[in-house]
Amino acid sequence: MKDFMQGISDIPNQDVMHMKIFDGPNATPSALLYDNLDGHLSYSYALSSETLIWQSYIGGRTWTLQFTPTAKYLNIDYSKTGLVAVCGSTISLLLFFLIRSYQNTRRDALSIAEKLTAELRQSEARYHILVEQSSDAIFLCDLETLALEEVNLHFCQMLGYTYKQSRQLLLTDIVSTPEPEIHSNFQGLIDGGYRGLKEQVFHTSDGSLLDVEVSQSVVQVGLKKKIITTVRDISPRKRAEAERAQMERQLRQSQKMEALGQLTGGIAHDFNNILAAMLGYSSLAQTRYATDKDSKLTHYLEEITKAGERARDLVTCMLTYSRSQTNEITAAMDPAPLVKEVIKMLSTTIPSSIKLQAQVDDDIPAISMSPAELHQIVMNLVINARDAMVEHGCLDLRLSTLVEASELCVFCKRVKNNALCQGDIYGEYVSLSVTDTGCGISNENIKLIFDPFFTTKGVGKGSGLGLSVIYGIVRRSGGCIVVDSHPGNGSTFQVLLPAASHAAVDLPAAATPLPSISGGNGARILVVDDEPALVHYLADLLEGQNYVVDVYTDSVEALNYFRTNPQGIDAVITDQTMPNKSGIEIADAMLALRPDLPVFLCSGYSDSIDESTQLFGIRRFFNKPVSATELLIALNEEITQPVI
Repeated sequence: MKDFMQGISDIPNQDVMHMKIFDGPNATPSALLYDNLDGHLSYSYALSSETLIWQSYIGGRTWTLQFTPTAKYLNIDYSKTGLVAVCGSTISLLLFFLIRSYQNTRRDALSIAEKLTAELRQSEARYHILVEQSSDAIFLCDLETLALEEVNLHFCQMLGYTYKQSRQLLLTDIVSTPEPEIHSNFQGLIDGGYRGLKEQVFHTSDGSLLDVEVSQSVVQVGLKKKIITTVRDISPRKRAEAERAQMERQLRQSQKMEALGQLTGGIAHDFNNILAAMLGYSSLAQTRYATDKDSKLTHYLEEITKAGERARDLVTCMLTYSRSQTNEITAAMDPAPLVKEVIKMLSTTIPSSIKLQAQVDDDIPAISMSPAELHQIVMNLVINARDAMVEHGCLDLRLSTLVEASELCVFCKRVKNNALCQGDIYGEYVSLSVTDTGCGISNENIKLIFDPFFTTKGVGKGSGLGLSVIYGIVRRSGGCIVVDSHPGNGSTFQVLLPAASHAAVDLPAAATPLPSISGGNGARILVVDDEPALVHYLADLLEGQNYVVDVYTDSVEALNYFRTNPQGIDAVITDQTMPNKSGIEIADAMLALRPDLPVFLCSGYSDSIDESTQLFGIRRFFNKPVSATELLIALNEEITQPVI
């Protein structure tokens, strides 16, 4: 512009016009686009005339031009008629280039904006695909309100909400963590920036609980920070862990059973030897000296016999339980008389500070269970209830009939309402319930009370086998156990035994007197057992029945004696488990010398010996303690009617 004005002026290199161009309707410094003098107009050139302001609307915008003549403007040749035209053309051309430049810049800006927008949309699409196709649930949470601002599809599927419902949730709707603790955790997350995997429990739409694993991080959304959370369903893993833990518990249970079997087997032989002598001498005393059935001596001997038989049956129960074997079919029995008898016996063991209340209903159905097993159930439940009450309390026992009972069973090992349950129980049951007002059982311990050796009693106050024995007996009988206990409010154990109403009841039989058998007739019997009391008892028993008896407590000496006169021995009664040589070993040696020899094998406990020993030439097999009646009958049959 400056060169153009000089080209049309007679005064070279003189500024004749001060021109400014403004973007917009206002001639303000901030809107100034062009100044031909760059603000350096000398005061000597100023012309005190009015400034010309011209506005034009071009390209959708308002442009303002300001013209101020200088003193040199007076030297211009006004005769040049093209001045105005040239000035106008120049201004128009200048405005054209300004507008063209603006339009090009705007076009470039729009192009860049469109490109950035397309890239942003592609980025959002990739993000959307990654989030929606994720196998984990993902949600965005506001730090302050705890509102869920965005969720992915798997979040809705995992928790059972629609997308619309999910957007209306608060974090407190799906977690159990209190709100103050959530904010505290978020603050720690902001300080740390990322929180690794952590296990939590989420609430689903139907109220069920879901085991999950979460990871969280802080993200910047606009001017605010948000929490993005990734949630993974670990319920299958938890179930697998629970199943593995259950298998480990079963393995430990099996190992405990094996240990119990070894322990029981280890003491069974010696214990049964003691019982055999005790029951044997008691039977002899009853037969030979207790002639008056109403005398105190007779009563005392009967009680000794009953106690010995219970001890014998207890060992049998423990052996059966530890081997996880199923008993043979048991004849039906009336439980009422036995329960009354046990209550009477145990009442002397209950302190006077504990009130014992017992109720046995009339017309109780029969049950398929041995008296020894029922005795064990009642005794252990009453003793446990007694021990649960430290100083005073109330112990209630009731035997009744339940028809169409709907209760919760213990055997599935699942806790519900503080009771272990399997499901509904239907049918006719004989119910034996024992309730105490003692300390109760915690939720942690209630899952373990039926495990062998588990006990909360002090050292020397309990073996931890009582409830495990009950568990085994009841389970084998097809019954159920219902446990209801609350810490500080006592416990109730209810044993439900299937009724056997249509079975013949096995009534308790009176003690069978020793038969008067004349079949001994001086027959010689060789008795071999390492228990001195037992061989002397058998000698007394057999001599009283007209037998001649030779007794040995050493198996090798007995075998050597037999070899001196094999034909002089009419029968051999031998124990199985002995030092040096076992019963089967000496029997095999004796039968080699005399194949027709009647051999009776007795065992206090042996896993490998049973009635199949007859295949090896042994005539009879007896479990200790041996019934005197059965032994005498067997001797009479084998000696008077020998097997050829």
